[in-house]
Amino acid sequence: MSQTPIEALLAKDRRIVAAALAAMVVLAWLYLFRLAGGTGAMELAPWGLAEWVLTSLMWAVMMIGMMIPSAAPMILLFAGLRRRKRPQAALGGEIAVFMSGYILVWTGFSLAATALQWSLEQAALLSPMMVSLSPQLNGAILIAAGIYQWLPIKDVCLRQCRDPAHFLSEHWRPGAAGALG
Repeated sequence: MSQTPIEALLAKDRRIVAAALAAMVVLAWLYLFRLAGGTGAMELAPWGLAEWVLTSLMWAVMMIGMMIPSAAPMILLFAGLRRRKRPQAALGGEIAVFMSGYILVWTGFSLAATALQWSLEQAALLSPMMVSLSPQLNGAILIAAGIYQWLPIKDVCLRQCRDPAHFLSEHWRPGAAGALG
């Protein structure tokens, strides 16, 4: 059975976006494996600007490596919807802007994680290799994770993530600002 021109474009877009996402994940993990080998932010050193930047970068790359696979269905759906709305348009820029929204959120988390890591190290609760030095900290983390399981915010987040088509149909906005937001 032959494909219509739009179906052929959708299939091509899907392969390109999936390959780009896979490449990002592989590159992120390669970076993290190299970093874990002792060449970067995980080395023992006092915290200065370079350590803040490298640690934030480590967190951001780790978030990309772990979260792109779970965001891939949404990104692929977005690419398919954009292609259906504008079959002749080049969509790489809009898809990049859409992904930038994810990357901005993950970068924000990375900055917060870096600040928390630094604070815990300064309080002597965490080693420079990110190993907890406190049974109380371990217990507090487990309790916080358990409490989160019962909070309504968890269900709100999961509802948004479980049905990307429904999310996009409710929150679709045209243009680059819509793709980013």
